[in-house]
Amino acid sequence: MRTLITYSGLRNYESLLERAPEVTRQAAVLALNRGAKRARTEGSREIRKQVNLTRGYVDERLVVKQFASKSNLFAVISGRVQATSLRRFGAKQSLRKGKSAGVIVGVKRGRRVKMKRAFFIKLKGGGVDSFNTGIAVRLRDGEAIEGKKKPFDKSGSGLYLLYGPSVDQVWGSVKDDIFPSITEEMNAEFNRQFARLI
Repeated sequence: MRTLITYSGLRNYESLLERAPEVTRQAAVLALNRGAKRARTEGSREIRKQVNLTRGYVDERLVVKQFASKSNLFAVISGRVQATSLRRFGAKQSLRKGKSAGVIVGVKRGRRVKMKRAFFIKLKGGGVDSFNTGIAVRLRDGEAIEGKKKPFDKSGSGLYLLYGPSVDQVWGSVKDDIFPSITEEMNAEFNRQFARLI
């Protein structure tokens, strides 16, 4: 998902543009880029409040894809759209009497769930998200996983890899909460930069 941060959120932009076009555009560029950086930082923090992912993982996958310039008065924030391997969410082997008894995983922050039929599986070439192991489940005849059409292998074994939400999905759920304060900060920065440059 591409999230645009544009000059339309800057108050007084049009009136100041008539007064001092070059200064207004330059002030807008500085304000928009500051807002984009701030939105990415706050977005990463809010995503990590929602789901059990590391800061490094989220920061690499929620990025300012494009910064504003005088010819393009908008910045673009983009999140990774591919689903995140369930292995990323602090997955641990569950044991019972020394034997494998499913997988414990915590997708939502502060909440862990035991998946009795899930198990770790080795993946080739680093697999999903650079892990050499994933989490899978073997479906019985007649069972299905919502959104899953193809099994992990072609042997007819009913083996499916399991995933959690993508960074982009969680970004979509938190961005509206952070933008009011980001917009206020951008407006303050726009006015400050205009006063400095004029």
